[in-house]
Amino acid sequence: MTPELWATLIGAVVLLLTNTAAVIKVWGDNISTKDDRIATKTARDKDSAELHDKVLALEFRATQNKDNISLLFEQVADTAKAVGALNTQFATLLTKVDSVLDTLKELKERNRG
Repeated sequence: MTPELWATLIGAVVLLLTNTAAVIKVWGDNISTKDDRIATKTARDKDSAELHDKVLALEFRATQNKDNISLLFEQVADTAKAVGALNTQFATLLTKVDSVLDTLKELKERNRG
């Protein structure tokens, strides 16, 4: 073999080794990128699932709170009606007590005079 052929062969071998190293690096980077993407996807999916669960829990609590508030409003309305009825009965009672007191005063005055 001639020196030029050796130089060409050595150049080809060096080029082949360089290209092989470049391909191996690209494959390694590709694998690393895929691993990073899988890790990111896993973390994102976990966060998404946690947020989804929290939203469902908050929706449940909000619905439960709305129901509780409605029940409280109904109870307040019922209590207001009962207080109104008691006020009416109390006013009637006061009127009757006043009438009884007036009658007692008249009886007392008759007995004196």
